[in-house]
Amino acid sequence: MAEEQEEETEILEELEEETEDVEVASQDGSDAGGEGNNEVTVTQDEVMDKYKVVYDQALDRVKFPPDITAEVQRTWQLFLTHAGSPEQAGEAIFNAWWEAAPSLHSHFLSPRTVLFLRIVQGISPVVQAMGHPGELRTQVEIISFRHLDRPVSVQGVEVLRDAMLEMWESEMAADFTPQARMGWFALLNYWGGAFCYFQKEYAVRIKIIHRSWREANKSVAEPEEETAEANATNNEETEEKEDETPSNKKGAEETAENAASGEGEKKGSASQMKVPSTFREMFLFNAAVMGFGNSKWMDIILDQFDALVINIANSYRLQESA
Repeated sequence: MAEEQEEETEILEELEEETEDVEVASQDGSDAGGEGNNEVTVTQDEVMDKYKVVYDQALDRVKFPPDITAEVQRTWQLFLTHAGSPEQAGEAIFNAWWEAAPSLHSHFLSPRTVLFLRIVQGISPVVQAMGHPGELRTQVEIISFRHLDRPVSVQGVEVLRDAMLEMWESEMAADFTPQARMGWFALLNYWGGAFCYFQKEYAVRIKIIHRSWREANKSVAEPEEETAEANATNNEETEEKEDETPSNKKGAEETAENAASGEGEKKGSASQMKVPSTFREMFLFNAAVMGFGNSKWMDIILDQFDALVINIANSYRLQESA
């Protein structure tokens, strides 16, 4: 009992340390960016200078100049028209990424046709929201949360940004004006910086969720190990009994029966005194108390809850599990 209390205390202390790391990281982000919860809006006079680079210290409310916004929206619609369909437009962007960043090939897991459409469906709302700082930030937040399980870095953002700009220059030629290039450059820096910011802001929190879930379920495999050990012990006892002489066999059988009856009594009292020690056991115990012990749908909920926690950083898998 003392060892279990010490182990539980160590787990809680480690989780408290990780929580403190989250608070420090959040504080650093607020201090560095100055935006945080204050939601400072970057004005149209400042935005083009600030996003000449990938800014990953905060997610601002950004107000782009009206002429830049109009040019970005015009070239996006022109690109979709030239492509012929959203799927073909997404394929052109994907091919540019694929050639520019071979290291990311293993992270494109969705079927190609689905992925092509998702690319366009992700970019279109952001482009349409450029004239509205609050809506733009919301759309970028949504996309950023969907990529928490993907490796994102400032260098990676720059590679993909340049690949997209070169592809558009090739596709639209003179229609892709310097002003349009400037607008897309700033928008993609803002967007990519948001990806990096969310990775830093929420990575530790996701780690805490995964770690605490493992600790809550870590003893699930212990009964199976105990059963395997018990079976091995019984096999050894059986072999010893076969080697006994007939004169001692009867006495050995009586001894074994007495031992078995004693063990049965111990197991019976132990089962009566057993306290739930894992999340699953506590869940089923509470379900039985509430009168749902024989309801199969409670087991389904329990299994799905495990999938929810494991895929907390994968929005598409999370949506499927929910």
